[in-house]
Amino acid sequence: MAYTLIQQTLTSTAVICHLSFVICHLSFVICHLSFVVCCLRYNPAIH
Repeated sequence: MAYTLIQQTLTSTAVICHLSFVICHLSFVICHLSFVVCCLRYNPAIH
């Protein structure tokens, strides 16, 4: 019984950690894309 509880706790912790990582990664990607768009928009060499 206790083993199952520990296993469930570890699993949920791993899932939460993974979701946090995914959200952080998505934020980084969005930030990077915004930076690229800004660079392309304001780069005088392209226009």
